[in-house]
Amino acid sequence: MFLKPFKMRSTHQLNKTERRELKKFCIKSFPLISDCNFYEDWITRKDRVTICKLLTYGGEFVNAYLVNQVPLFFEYDEQLFPTVYFLWRHPDALLYFTTHSQVVRKLQNGADLMLPGLCPEIYSSLSIATFERGTKLFVNTSNNKAAVAVGVTADSASVLRSCKVGKCAIIYHSFDDFLCKINNMPTSPIPQLGQSQLPIPSLQMLQPVLEEPNTQSTSNETPTSPNEEANIKAMDDLLLRCLLVAMKFTKDIKIPMLVSTFCNTYIKEACPAADIKKSSYGRITAFLQKCAKDELISLSKKGHIYVITEFNYDHQLVKEFEYNSEQEPKISVPTQEKPKSMTVRDVYFITQPVLPLFQKMGMRPGTAVSVPQIDEAIKDYLKTHNLALQGNQLDFSAIDITDFIKSLLPKEGIILTYLDLKKRILDRMTKGHTLKIGDVETTKKGELEPIKITTAFRSNKCVTLVNNAEQYTINLLTLAKECQIGKATGAKVNPGVRPSIGNELQLQGNQITFLKNLLTSKYGVPENCIVSSQKKKYYVKFSSDVLHE
Repeated sequence: MFLKPFKMRSTHQLNKTERRELKKFCIKSFPLISDCNFYEDWITRKDRVTICKLLTYGGEFVNAYLVNQVPLFFEYDEQLFPTVYFLWRHPDALLYFTTHSQVVRKLQNGADLMLPGLCPEIYSSLSIATFERGTKLFVNTSNNKAAVAVGVTADSASVLRSCKVGKCAIIYHSFDDFLCKINNMPTSPIPQLGQSQLPIPSLQMLQPVLEEPNTQSTSNETPTSPNEEANIKAMDDLLLRCLLVAMKFTKDIKIPMLVSTFCNTYIKEACPAADIKKSSYGRITAFLQKCAKDELISLSKKGHIYVITEFNYDHQLVKEFEYNSEQEPKISVPTQEKPKSMTVRDVYFITQPVLPLFQKMGMRPGTAVSVPQIDEAIKDYLKTHNLALQGNQLDFSAIDITDFIKSLLPKEGIILTYLDLKKRILDRMTKGHTLKIGDVETTKKGELEPIKITTAFRSNKCVTLVNNAEQYTINLLTLAKECQIGKATGAKVNPGVRPSIGNELQLQGNQITFLKNLLTSKYGVPENCIVSSQKKKYYVKFSSDVLHE
């Protein structure tokens, strides 16, 4: 399979959810390993796990799993196979056939393992071995237990023991092929693990040993509550209901139809409440495979793409189905908490120069007062000194000027407008702000800058930058996760330009509209506290005359 060069279609790093799925796949695929923690020994949290989608020379699609650039597994025909690198660490993971060292070169050249190539002890032990056709195995030599090739059995043990010639193993992967050299990685030498154990281990004898680690691995799973189980069953019924409604009441369904097209048209748009991830299937392909098994539809697989080729309108479920809106499965949706209201208000701290203005109110320096309180204090002070407004102006020539009023008057005259007087008083006070979220109110000195959402270009790609969000008590890690889920985009937190404004959130693409709606609807940030701007990309054009010169 990997004897000739292959094409790498795509590659990406696995996230936490995909790593958990890979762990379950490994434990299920290698039941002969008695140690259920073998996955943690190989893959730690700091290791980088990458999946590479390959197209082989023969036109077959294969998924290769790399840990720190080392290939450990490959997925073919919905089965997970180990590479020779993994089997060198766990030689008891699979059934194995032992051959002569002279046969290894032929296996590396693309040949399958034949019955005459088995060691005499291995051939004689077929009488006690129990395995079926297509059982995963690896091949080693009589003088070394280390794996040199990986494949499946060509037939069952009962058939092979009655034959003397023919294939006994179909080889998919061998040492020193192009899978071992993926990403131009140097090939490691074969380790010496000692002689092979004869005869062949029987799968039937090893089966009782497998029950204990399997139960241990499943005991760590959190049990589902009755309410969750009811929701899962209701979601399964709703998906089946969507399929039956599409089959019975939709005219002229064009087939063949892609599975993704069916999901978008007849599930997501027709019934927004249906969520395939909250069902027991988890994926739309698993649900449709179950329907194909029940003979409701017919599925075909082209490469790695599933296609619906036929609907069985004569099925009993389709004939007996009748649409009734009252019979729709009811799914209990958890009530979401309403976002707490957020208000931002400007305040000013009393300083020593303006203390005479607030002494009657019993306030001290350092007390935060709002703008309406300042207006009330100014008017009360003017009333106390018998100073009345004449239109919009204040004439201080008719009263005795106090030291406080004298400090506020301009040098060129003693006539002021009320707004000028108020501005001169505010200039002598320290500006601050009050942030109230729900019932919690915090007051700080300094002006609260708005949340700035801008676009920029990094490595010739558009990104969205969010600054000042932490000043509004918004957790950037939580906000980044919500953006990743809501827009399926990459997000990361960078150090801010200034420590006073906090860190910076960076998102891939232009996400200004999404961020505005998220901040106002969920976090309750006032719209006047959000400022956005887009940066355009400019190209420099040269005339043809300049290029010719």
